[in-house]
Amino acid sequence: MSEVIPGIHPTRMELLALRKRRNIAERGRDLLREKLDALMIEFFEPVRNISALRERSHALLEEAYALLIETQMTHGSARLEQLSIGVEDRFDLEAETRNAIGVTLPDMQLKVSPLNSAPYNLLATSARLDDATMKMAETLKAIAELSSAEAATRKLAEAIASTKRRVY
Repeated sequence: MSEVIPGIHPTRMELLALRKRRNIAERGRDLLREKLDALMIEFFEPVRNISALRERSHALLEEAYALLIETQMTHGSARLEQLSIGVEDRFDLEAETRNAIGVTLPDMQLKVSPLNSAPYNLLATSARLDDATMKMAETLKAIAELSSAEAATRKLAEAIASTKRRVY
């Protein structure tokens, strides 16, 4: 014998309404599963790149600091500090967002504006200083790219966890 659920009237009209609600709930669950699959695909794209980006950033940092130390030994700390005071700010971090399956992901790009003139007296400095500044600019670009990928991965992981809770 069937069990009577309180608040539900055993009529044909109620049966049809419950079937409709069940179909809507199943369709919603299927949509959430599809969203979860799409989020997983979107998640693994930056994850694949993160280790390579980290290695590249680390290698560039090592090279840049080695060049900076050589320059510091050549010119001295005080002289480098004096040279850095007159240098114009030419780095601009553009932080944009993109939407991936309802999740806003950061997309950071470092724009380096070209110099109008030499930032310091080229005759009074060594070529090592030029190499160090170019390597630092390249390193900053790599770090911005890495931070963008890591932030996207973190946000996608949170969205996946939230969607999993809703699906199951």
